[in-house]
Amino acid sequence: MNAFTGQTFQMNQIINIKEVIQFTSISRAKIYEMMGENSP
Repeated sequence: MNAFTGQTFQMNQIINIKEVIQFTSISRAKIYEMMGENSP
């Protein structure tokens, strides 16, 4: 169970970019930067 939202996720579950931003408090630009040059 995620302590921040009360939701549960499987280890390899794909989540929406908005959820990633919400869970991590990292900006969309920073997430794509961390993914590498081939990301959108």
